[in-house]
Amino acid sequence: MPTLSDSFRGMSKRKLVRAILEALKIEEPVQEALKKHKLKESVIDRVSITFAPLDVSAKTVDGKIILNEKLLDGEWRDIIRYACHEIVHVCQQLTSDVSNDDEKDYLDNPNEIEAFQTQVDYMQEVYDPEEVQKYLDGLLDHHSVKGKERQRKIEELAK
Repeated sequence: MPTLSDSFRGMSKRKLVRAILEALKIEEPVQEALKKHKLKESVIDRVSITFAPLDVSAKTVDGKIILNEKLLDGEWRDIIRYACHEIVHVCQQLTSDVSNDDEKDYLDNPNEIEAFQTQVDYMQEVYDPEEVQKYLDGLLDHHSVKGKERQRKIEELAK
């Protein structure tokens, strides 16, 4: 599969961000998130996306999406899958539908569950099933989810 740098070589970051935002608008999982939070598609036009060095793949701070600059060396679909996850957090923050339950583990936080469900939903449309399973296995390994809880979490995230 071609890398992002192959497909978007020479494109300004501004045009790249615009392409990401336009791609998000047509993704069914993103449409579902907008609907759930009672937001119009036009809200996506006002989302800020930047690329920066991060110790994670992506994060959202104050309604602004920050993607790891290393994603620029990867595939377009990888950028979109992380953007799908983060746009859910934007929706949550815009509607004040944010759980502040810091007592829960990361993967049990309702905000993260919703964002991962949207991301995995996108992945199930674009990636091979083996790639989706490999991603989920890596995610659960990273968060030390084992045994019966592991299967339950896979079923929850891959709704």
